[in-house]
Amino acid sequence: MGKDSAAGEAIADRPDQATPDVNEMIKGANEEMAAAPTATLSDALERLMQGVKAADPRPLQVKPTFWARFTGAHLQQRLEYVRSREALPGLAAEAADACERVRHLKGVLQEAIVQAELERQRQMDLVEEGRRETASVPSEERDRHLRRLANLDTYIISLGLTVEQMRLAISNSDHLIARFEEARGTLLPLFDHHTFAVVAGAAQGSTNSTRH
Repeated sequence: MGKDSAAGEAIADRPDQATPDVNEMIKGANEEMAAAPTATLSDALERLMQGVKAADPRPLQVKPTFWARFTGAHLQQRLEYVRSREALPGLAAEAADACERVRHLKGVLQEAIVQAELERQRQMDLVEEGRRETASVPSEERDRHLRRLANLDTYIISLGLTVEQMRLAISNSDHLIARFEEARGTLLPLFDHHTFAVVAGAAQGSTNSTRH
């Protein structure tokens, strides 16, 4: 009986032996999330899209009206285009930097999930073992033993909910990273191709009109 009682007390005491490594990892993930890298990337992508729109050369190909020439509006429009065009590399670099921070956050979350799942299973095994040993715990210790197991159940549930939240954060990160990769790998090159075609077409048209 003495051996069983000792075992029961040991199980009851184990919930106090929380996993500082896992909890520290979750705390670190919280700090990474608090820095809001996903919001930073989302804002950077929005500015990049606006920059691409502002650097569209097509309006410059429209013959300016008399009033635009008189007021110099067409020159201001060209100046704004040049500024927008020159700003694009900086906007793309800002988005790239923000994307790297989101990638780092994703890595932190993935590692935290792995360790949290391992710890969650370990704690579930402890609860199961503790329930099996409940009958052998002295009656004067049983309430304490059951409270510890109930607390551990709550911890396990909380850990599971945290893991689900981290998975949602990873999903959001993946979405933003995909948007950035699409902009860098497809949108910006297409914009460059389009710009070249518009400008080259205008230059060709100007050459033809000069020949005539």
